[in-house]
Amino acid sequence: MDGIGLVAIIGGILLALALIFVVISNSRRSRQDVRRTEQGTKDLYKNVERQDQGSDPDHS
Repeated sequence: MDGIGLVAIIGGILLALALIFVVISNSRRSRQDVRRTEQGTKDLYKNVERQDQGSDPDHS
């Protein structure tokens, strides 16, 4: 087996392990964590929209 093949195999294994870790971590989130994340996202969108409206000369 040449060097690049070994690197590809090890990289694939590391990627799979990272994905498994992320899936397991996300499944352990509480409902409160999910609500907090959703509210933060909504607040961020509102702030960005307000800033866009304030800087858009064509918007009345």
